[in-house]
Amino acid sequence: MQSYLFAILAYLAIALQLVVLIGGIILAARWRRRAPRAAALAAIGLGLMLVCGWAGPALSAYLSTVAGIQGQTVVMVSYGLAILHAMGIGALVAAVFVDRPPVAERRAFEVQNVHPIANADQ
Repeated sequence: MQSYLFAILAYLAIALQLVVLIGGIILAARWRRRAPRAAALAAIGLGLMLVCGWAGPALSAYLSTVAGIQGQTVVMVSYGLAILHAMGIGALVAAVFVDRPPVAERRAFEVQNVHPIANADQ
C-alpha cells in the first residue's frame, strides 16, 4: 500500500513539472511580442529543462537496461544532463534581466532640503 502511494506521488510530481514547463513555454510564446529576447531565453531555458527532465531518465534507463552499459558511461550522461539543466536555469535567469531599463541611481537615505517652517503655512 505504501509503495503505491509513493509511486502515485512520484507520478504526480512529474506531471506537475510537465505542466509547469510546458505552460511556461506556452506563456513565453504568447508574450514574445512584449519582450522578444526575454521570451526567447525563457523558452530556451524551459525547453532545456524539459528535455533534461524527461530525456535524461529515459536515456539512463535505456543505457543501463537495453544497451547493457553501466557505470561510468551512465554517470557521464548524468553529468552532461546536469550541465544542460544548469544552462536552462541560466537562460531563465538571463531572461529575467535582459532588456530591462536601467534604474535611476539614488542614494539610500536621500533627504530633501525642505524647511519645516516654510511648509507649515501651507
